[in-house]
Amino acid sequence: MMGISQVYAPHALLNWGLALRNRSHMRPMGSKERSKLLQQARQLFQDALRFNPQHAQAKTAIISCVAELKELEEYRVSPSWRQEQKRSKISWNME
Repeated sequence: MMGISQVYAPHALLNWGLALRNRSHMRPMGSKERSKLLQQARQLFQDALRFNPQHAQAKTAIISCVAELKELEEYRVSPSWRQEQKRSKISWNME
């Protein structure tokens, strides 16, 4: 028999992960903070999946986090992002 805390734990972890993922969307596309928040959210989703391996929402949340992290990595590697970073540093130095 599972205790009450074990029944609610996967849902709590899922909700906390969703909050972190939503918070990451408020950060600039190439920022390290956005990546860090997504990694933390992915870890919470994985923890929820350990409690309940059949948790469909946790599975889809992990898939979407991994896709977003890959997209961020591709964005960081792109030459346009590097040029954008250089421009922002120059504009800050001129002020």
